[in-house]
Amino acid sequence: MKTEAQKIVQAMSPAQKLRAAERLYYSARELKAAALRAEHPDWTDEAIRQAVRAIFYMVSGSVAVIIYGEPRLTHDVDYSF
Repeated sequence: MKTEAQKIVQAMSPAQKLRAAERLYYSARELKAAALRAEHPDWTDEAIRQAVRAIFYMVSGSVAVIIYGEPRLTHDVDYSF
């Protein structure tokens, strides 16, 4: 049985899914920047931007899953080095 969220995502076109993924990506960047500012009040705005950029440098396959695949939870953690 599919959840309401799954039904909504499946009804979206690839373009709509890409736009939703883009909004989530930029929201995550903003939240991470706010968390870094709280953790490191002495950091400059440029240091915050660099840290956020480093964290969000890699675009993973999960974006492709959001656009083309079935929503799922894998219970794993992805690392990039």
